[in-house]
Amino acid sequence: MSSLNLKSLRHTARLARIKLTPSEEKVFLKQLSSVIDYFKILKKANTKNIKPSFQIIDTANVVRQDIVAPSLSSDQVLATAPDTQDGYFRVKSPISK
Repeated sequence: MSSLNLKSLRHTARLARIKLTPSEEKVFLKQLSSVIDYFKILKKANTKNIKPSFQIIDTANVVRQDIVAPSLSSDQVLATAPDTQDGYFRVKSPISK
């Protein structure tokens, strides 16, 4: 059994602002204890000659070249908008009053 006890679980839940029922405490105590126990097993693994890794597969960003190309003018773009004002798109406010 791990060192996680009910007091530690309740403290962690309070810090995370999570309210747990007594039955949830019982379930999560068991589940989190097994997670902590597994980390204790992993901690015993010999990683002395293993370089830290942030990605398990060797990948690189695959992106296209950033090439400047002709684009639409402001007038052409605004011509497709349902509503404009002073050279800008006009939209309904997302904030209700």
